[in-house]
Amino acid sequence: MTMENSEELEGTTFQVYVFAVRTGRPIGTRDVVRGLKLSSSSVAYRHLQKLENRGLLEKTDYGEYVVKEKANSKVICGLAVI
Repeated sequence: MTMENSEELEGTTFQVYVFAVRTGRPIGTRDVVRGLKLSSSSVAYRHLQKLENRGLLEKTDYGEYVVKEKANSKVICGLAVI
């Protein structure tokens, strides 16, 4: 993962990433909607896709997402405790 990809994590996408790391198990769009109180599953899906495209999450054969790579701690230091 490049530093550039880490620096782009912000807002809701960052919150979804932290949620995925803290959950510690495969998550689906409904988990994200419930856990972060998002407005719809399509919003959650879009943020999960962004994280998958950046190589931080991986989609399983069952359609759930798992943490593939943790972001650089220097980039997220002070923003969340993981």
